[in-house]
Amino acid sequence: MEDFHASLYVLYHYQMNPFQLAKARIDRGAAGEDGRLNKAALPDRLKAKTEAFNVQRGRLSKSVDEVAALLDSRDEPRIKAASR
Repeated sequence: MEDFHASLYVLYHYQMNPFQLAKARIDRGAAGEDGRLNKAALPDRLKAKTEAFNVQRGRLSKSVDEVAALLDSRDEPRIKAASR
C-alpha cells in the first residue's frame, strides 16, 4: 500500500498542479490487476474487515485504471477531473 500511495502522491501533488502531462505517469506496478495494490492484504488484526477492504480496493483500482487510460488521451480537463 505504501508503494501505491507514493506513486499517486507524486502524480497528484507534483504532476497535476501545475499540469505537466509529459511527466504525469502512474506506476503500473503499483496499480492495476497485477499491481501491488491488488496483492495487498490486511494484517491479522484487521481480518474481520477483509470484505469491505476488498470492495474499496476494487473501486480504487478501477479509478486508477481510468486515470491511467486518460493520461494516454492527453485530454487535460478530463484528466484533472478524474484525478481529484
